[in-house]
Amino acid sequence: MKKSIIVIFIIIGVLNGKDIKEFKISNGVLCLHLKKEVPTFSLGILIKGGVTKITEGKDGIEYLTLKTMVKGTKKIPYPFLYDTLENYGIEVSISSLYDYSLITFKSIKKFIPEVIQIVGEILKEPEFSQKAFERAKEEIIIELKKQKEDPDEEVWEMLDREFYKGQPYIIKPEGKVETVENLSLGKIKEYYENHFNKDEIIIGFAGDVKIEELQKLLEKNFSEIKKGKYKEKEVPLIPLKKGKIIKNIREDLQTYYMACRFPAPSPSDEEYHSAYLLMRILSNRLWNILRTEHGLTYSTYAGLSRRKANYGYMYFSSVYPDSAFKLLNKEIEKIKREKVSLEEITKTLNSTKTSFYNRIASVNKLVEIALSDKYLTGDAEYSFRIFERAKKTSPEILMKMAQRYLKAENFFIAFLIKKSLK
Repeated sequence: MKKSIIVIFIIIGVLNGKDIKEFKISNGVLCLHLKKEVPTFSLGILIKGGVTKITEGKDGIEYLTLKTMVKGTKKIPYPFLYDTLENYGIEVSISSLYDYSLITFKSIKKFIPEVIQIVGEILKEPEFSQKAFERAKEEIIIELKKQKEDPDEEVWEMLDREFYKGQPYIIKPEGKVETVENLSLGKIKEYYENHFNKDEIIIGFAGDVKIEELQKLLEKNFSEIKKGKYKEKEVPLIPLKKGKIIKNIREDLQTYYMACRFPAPSPSDEEYHSAYLLMRILSNRLWNILRTEHGLTYSTYAGLSRRKANYGYMYFSSVYPDSAFKLLNKEIEKIKREKVSLEEITKTLNSTKTSFYNRIASVNKLVEIALSDKYLTGDAEYSFRIFERAKKTSPEILMKMAQRYLKAENFFIAFLIKKSLK
């Protein structure tokens, strides 16, 4: 019981904004420090820009570059770096998203200096051997082929092709099979030379080390990151526009899939916290009605994404798609014309807080959230404050949000179906 109480207090400390500190090392690189008295730590590097830096036809180039970089450095070449990472118990996670890429390194407390040194070498002196490159490319292509086989991935892919027309997000950050296959070692070396400079990254750390010690370690290992010009490109907001319904047929399906996107406020918008609460309430209602009460769906949810050009979303998988779709639309109309009770607002906020606390129990998630919040909103504690902001949202504001954004004419809807569904 004592251990559980300690963990809760640690997390609440972060949520109150007491533990996130910001500083810059001598070359101007911004660093975030989240002091947590836990046995593990996470060092994260956020690379700004996402797909705005990538030209069409080179989808996945940043992801492939990062996957190759972590396989060998000039000091510890491929495949020996793998053994070094394993010796220090380092878990590496790489994600390339639409607005940024993120790479995290997680290990145990006693290896903090060694891990920071290795990460500095990966960023400053990657080896880029042909064998490491080929291995990284193979891994990504396997990932992408598995995604294409997954109906859940396919239904969102169908939607993205229509929803993101004319938008930078039409480019896939993790790549497509055909674009990754066409990327060469020379192209990713060139990409590395033009990016990953000191103005393009933010460093985040969560773990049990004093800020003064962390500053010294980061100064020693990251102050010589290459200089370079980086200018942030604006991502145009997704306008409210006439939606459409897209259908695709797959005869191997055991169930049917529906996915929906619509334009919504971005995290930097003053309406974001109210729209966030609205979609959490709608998600809970859909689960209760479609899944629990009527047993129509295997899975259903709704929510609000976290992108510069943002969207809301809804989803279900069902063997009774017509009935599920009718009930989904009924719940949308209900939340637009009837005020949400204060009791439902409170319950939703409490359940959302619990989910959030569970997520940030991981030092990797803590670093990821702080870094992305800082980059997307300018406030590293944004997600930790959102509940207090959302708490001030009245039932009247929620109804206005629903009427403004939950318009059927703005919905882009994809159905992945069998021929038997009309």
